Amino acid sequence: MTTDSNIYDIDGEIIRKAGDVEQMRIESAQQKIDSYKEKLKELDPKDPKVSIYNTYIRNLQSYIFNQYLLHPELMPHMQNTTQDEIKKAMEELKAEVENEEKETVMDEYVEPIEEVNG
Repeated sequence: MTTDSNIYDIDGEIIRKAGDVEQMRIESAQQKIDSYKEKLKELDPKDPKVSIYNTYIRNLQSYIFNQYLLHPELMPHMQNTTQDEIKKAMEELKAEVENEEKETVMDEYVEPIEEVNG
């Protein structure tokens, strides 16, 4: 495919203009995914456009994934957990364990064994 022609989706919305050599930004790709997901909600599952929208979504997701592989610095950073948050979570877990009403004793769930001579 050359850069001499516009590229449109099945709804007639332009995806790429003629002569555009810039790569799509990750944010733009995510917005397109969201718009296609909204369109999917409105369609009957038997509509032939469903498979086309799903293909668009998979292709855009693949594009985003590959962009993050090529440019890891673009990846949104995960929130760092502070030591205080970890201590608080551990204390909450400890309190839950201590508040158990009674210990589970496995003997309560096992029936007595009868010996059979045979």
